[in-house]
Amino acid sequence: NTMRYIILLLLTFTIACSGPKESQEQDSSADEKVLNVYSHRHYDSDKVAFERFEKETGIKINLVKAGADELISRLQLEGENSPADVLITVDAAKLNRAKSLDLLQSADAETNNKDGFIDPDKTWYAMTYRARVIAYDKADVDVSELSTYEDLADEKWNDRIVIRSSSSSYNQSLLSSIIYENGEEAASEWAKGIVANMAREPKGGGRD
Repeated sequence: NTMRYIILLLLTFTIACSGPKESQEQDSSADEKVLNVYSHRHYDSDKVAFERFEKETGIKINLVKAGADELISRLQLEGENSPADVLITVDAAKLNRAKSLDLLQSADAETNNKDGFIDPDKTWYAMTYRARVIAYDKADVDVSELSTYEDLADEKWNDRIVIRSSSSSYNQSLLSSIIYENGEEAASEWAKGIVANMAREPKGGGRD
């Protein structure tokens, strides 16, 4: 289950190089083992998993919480002296960015994840995934009109689409999935259709 994946990930997924970490551990209490977790997530399920991990292993979790971009920048600044052991973010795009900056190192973990939910180089493992659902105004939209994300580029949705900025990693991941399924050319045409159907300039968040 998801809880097990999180615990396995915390046990096996390391980021910082071992050299500086060894000297840091020697300076800490000989009887206390600490796992430093940098996390963008804010879910109660993570707290439960951390507590269970500490209880089962005797290893204390030192949790540092911030936005994914902030944590990635922090890892860059800290370099090989970073105390971080684990990076947890909310989107694969952020993980790929961290990987491209050479901030992650590979690790083997026992998991039931399917291909696509594990980085080919094993620098990250997916713990959870979410559905990108379409929210609609029940007073203005008949549910029978809704079908797929691709359909939102149809002209029937002209002046009816609101969306957050294309700089959002969530939107970038959505577009990546459409490129994967339909190819770059079709995805490009879809994006143009979405822009043509927008009721306002992209802004805000998904819950605005």
